[in-house]
Amino acid sequence: MIASSPPNTSPSSWLQVLTTVDAHGWSRLLPPSGLLHAMAKATTRGITGDLETVLGHDALSSGPDDRISWLDDEEYDDIPADVQSEQNELDRQNQNFFETVMADSGRAIPVTTRQLADLLVDLGVLVHDMGVGVEVWRIATTVPRPSDVLTLAAEWTRKQELQAAAPVASTLIGLFEDRQKTEMNTTIDRLAEDCREDGDNVRPGLMSLTSSGDVTVLRRGKDTSVGEVDLSVVPSHARMTILVNWDHINATHLSFALTRPAE
Repeated sequence: MIASSPPNTSPSSWLQVLTTVDAHGWSRLLPPSGLLHAMAKATTRGITGDLETVLGHDALSSGPDDRISWLDDEEYDDIPADVQSEQNELDRQNQNFFETVMADSGRAIPVTTRQLADLLVDLGVLVHDMGVGVEVWRIATTVPRPSDVLTLAAEWTRKQELQAAAPVASTLIGLFEDRQKTEMNTTIDRLAEDCREDGDNVRPGLMSLTSSGDVTVLRRGKDTSVGEVDLSVVPSHARMTILVNWDHINATHLSFALTRPAE
């Protein structure tokens, strides 16, 4: 049985839990029901009770037996009609993708918020414990990635990984800028220390920068030749040279369109 979590009223605590789930890509895959929003609050604030009670603590969440709606039918005076139409088309594409993933994974398509909650329990994203005298809904301590439990195209998974790495990639660019560097000899371990990040986060962050053309990472091989590094397998302690393409960064990252560091 799951022990009831002590209340945690820190304003950022439930947001931190939600951010961790978002980093795996669940919010970008699932329909917009507000379910994860409510579960993050229940997890950090020690909220107990049935699904209706848990969802009732969050104003953004649908009722447990409300039908899932991908489209926002409400008309907004401050949003141009063409923008709203564009968003609706994007929502339809997201719905079609989700339903395709469910079919490919041999899963029934959830119609209500309750069915979505049961699906996420089955996938290991949520934990539901009836307990003795108390019902508990929580976000799992270790949340799986969608690709671990569902049949997803490799390209979608890679895109989510790059999006999740974006904050660390920005931190790395900030580090290069602070050091006024166009070339840096370092290691993943050293970058993690300099950025105050975990090495497991720095690696995909650096990979996203190489993928976008912002940096090139080189390493000298055993035969003394220099070539580009496969960051997915290079040891975290291995020395490498990062070449920063400031022309590309300044052209594509508005927040970093600053004076180019001196050579």
